[in-house]
Amino acid sequence: MGLDFRLTGIKDYKTVCLDGEGFVLPRTTSVIFLTMFTQVGWGLDERNIDEFISRATMFESVVGPVTVGPQGPVPLTREEMLAHLGLWTNVAGEPRSAFLDDLFRRAAPSAGNDPYALQRDHNRYVRFDDEEPEAWRVSR
Repeated sequence: MGLDFRLTGIKDYKTVCLDGEGFVLPRTTSVIFLTMFTQVGWGLDERNIDEFISRATMFESVVGPVTVGPQGPVPLTREEMLAHLGLWTNVAGEPRSAFLDDLFRRAAPSAGNDPYALQRDHNRYVRFDDEEPEAWRVSR
């Protein structure tokens, strides 16, 4: 099944999502694909935007940023994700547990079919300091 999307629900979508020639901007393309990677279904609205931002931040922290610029990978900011409120996609939503299982599999491909291998040995992959990294901060 193809990934369908509608931008018309986004406030000021012509300036937020499109360049001067009417092509979809790379950052908007990243948000569209992140709805699929994060398994947040049927677009972004007031009910699920915080969950989307949380999952997108986790995904980009573990797998890497979806957008790569001239200087290298560029993670999406919270403001960029909020600017796409109203985006509709045909992605069927999944519970957070299904997203986390998928994320663990992506993070630890050597774990095979054991999605919790990363969780059991997380200190080997992720370093936790007293202060959260800026990229992990989401609204609470």
